[in-house]
Amino acid sequence: MAKATMEFVVEMKCESCETSIRNALSKLDNIDILSVDLKYQRLVVSSSLPSTKVLQTIESTGKRAVLQGLGDKKINSAAVCMMSNANSKGVTRLVQMENESCIIEGTIDGLRPKTMHKLFVHELGDLSEGCQSCGDIFQKNQKSFYPVVEAESSNNGRLEFRVEKDKFPIYSLIGRSLVLHDSAKNRQVCGIIARSSGLFENTKRICACDGVTVWDERDVPLAGPERSQCPNGNCKK
Repeated sequence: MAKATMEFVVEMKCESCETSIRNALSKLDNIDILSVDLKYQRLVVSSSLPSTKVLQTIESTGKRAVLQGLGDKKINSAAVCMMSNANSKGVTRLVQMENESCIIEGTIDGLRPKTMHKLFVHELGDLSEGCQSCGDIFQKNQKSFYPVVEAESSNNGRLEFRVEKDKFPIYSLIGRSLVLHDSAKNRQVCGIIARSSGLFENTKRICACDGVTVWDERDVPLAGPERSQCPNGNCKK
């Protein structure tokens, strides 16, 4: 499996913080620490592991962390798909590598336990009627992107995956959708594929639109009024 470069912002303030994080990551296989910047609280690694695994390992030291960039240094093209319905929610990330290969990784929660699922690219990025309005499975040059992922959900209804696909150009997928099907071909959860920040393209620490800081980002809903830290104009102190 090819390695992707991952950029994290990490709540570290001293050399002992850096040492703790280095020691934790050194216990993982297939990972290289490329740089640690205490001033800007930035950690950059190269790994064939899922970014969620790396993130969990960093946070096992007691330091909060957020993935801010994912990509290949030479290509630096990436996309993200936030997937949700009434019961399930997750995120799928796509990273373009050399020769149009692509790393696809994701985590989706709230699925039926111990059930096979298949993830497809669909033609349309239309969620007006949920997953039913996403159109048919996308085909390029009469060849279907079929399936992107095929995996079984865990005992607690979580689906985690990391695969590498050949001839999978991200530029042709932006604005389309990813749809997860169950074994009966029912559409379970979906989202629109959008361009995401590549390496070193996202330097913000606070969202100007709703006041959510990078440290609180992982603790609040992805959207809706509950996302803001200042509901009705009353900021939490």
